[in-house]
Amino acid sequence: MPGSPSRRFVVLVIDGLGVGVMDDVATSRPQDLGAHTLRQVLSYGDGIRLPTLESIGAIKYFLSGTFQPAPYRELLVSLGKCRLAHFGADTYAGHQELAGTIPKPPVRQFVRDVRTILVPALAAAGFSARWTGKYITVNDVMAIADNIETDYGLNINVVGCLDHISFDAIAQVGNIVRAHVNVGRVITMGGVYIEPKDFDRCFEIKQRDGYTAWGIDIPGLNIYNDHYRVIHIGFGTNPEVQTPQIMLRHGFPVVLIGKTADFIRADGAVYHPEVSTPKVLAETLSQFRRLERGFVFANVQETDLAGHRQDTRRYADLLVYIDAFLPQLLQELGPQDVLLVTGDHGNDPTIGHTNHTRECTPVIVFSRHLPARDLGERKTLADVGATVAKYFGVPLPESGTPMFG
Repeated sequence: MPGSPSRRFVVLVIDGLGVGVMDDVATSRPQDLGAHTLRQVLSYGDGIRLPTLESIGAIKYFLSGTFQPAPYRELLVSLGKCRLAHFGADTYAGHQELAGTIPKPPVRQFVRDVRTILVPALAAAGFSARWTGKYITVNDVMAIADNIETDYGLNINVVGCLDHISFDAIAQVGNIVRAHVNVGRVITMGGVYIEPKDFDRCFEIKQRDGYTAWGIDIPGLNIYNDHYRVIHIGFGTNPEVQTPQIMLRHGFPVVLIGKTADFIRADGAVYHPEVSTPKVLAETLSQFRRLERGFVFANVQETDLAGHRQDTRRYADLLVYIDAFLPQLLQELGPQDVLLVTGDHGNDPTIGHTNHTRECTPVIVFSRHLPARDLGERKTLADVGATVAKYFGVPLPESGTPMFG
């Protein structure tokens, strides 16, 4: 109705922002013991300041557990943490969980072990495929290799040169791989200014936890620019029972920005894939302003990339930038609007390895009408998706419990 208050909900995911290891890492991921992404990044150099988060008591809460929230101007603030219910510490699985699904446990598989299945399958589909001794090359302009940025053996990359082949063809190869493996994700991506020789240049063999991965260093390809294309093809998830698709079925607009546009499948959503942090945040603000009602689900990816590169300075600079941006978004919140800031896992750049860390994630909720409260340690990231669904009065997703009544 004209003149009715807006009803909008923004979930802003700071990719790779953890606030301390989960209590199962001693047995499940001992390499992550001692990880605390937020604490380590804040301690960089002489220490950095995040005035917005400090002013509401969030930093004290995540570092010491002391719950002393302060309102941000007239906005009420609730604080909490979310555990990861999915196996390991994975970005794709984390976002499926945030959307309301606890993903099915993946099967660990390596490209060298499934090459005898994949090469004939690709040939049957009309592609020229062969094993190089390092990875599978397809039409001499694509490579299929182990993912070396996450837990080894749980994801497979398909990467292609967009200057030589269409993304549709790369995606077709990704779907063929997906049909023949049971890993958590088949990450299908394309980039410009990449030549086939770059696959060998960026090829690495990595070992950890008794596993050996033969992969291509994707950041080393310099693939992350405005022409980057990617589709994450998951395992054991059903978009139909996730909050974004449920909302669309009930007539609420959904906007996916940044990496959520790569991860979340929701027919009818507006997609804005971006990598640049300023562009992600600017698009989030722009889309929020355009909506009278609906859900904006955005991801800041570059923090995660900094964690993978063990670049604490870069990570710190990004957090400072995000903290300085938040007031622009917060001043736009109307009487019924909500902003929830969270993460999907940790990525402690000081831990001594280049992979994600299994940490709880922060939950910071700003609104003018929800009570300020200690949300405690939630059992699953799916509580985020359930909270969004509850707010809009639509059926809850298959997993998760709303944080507010």
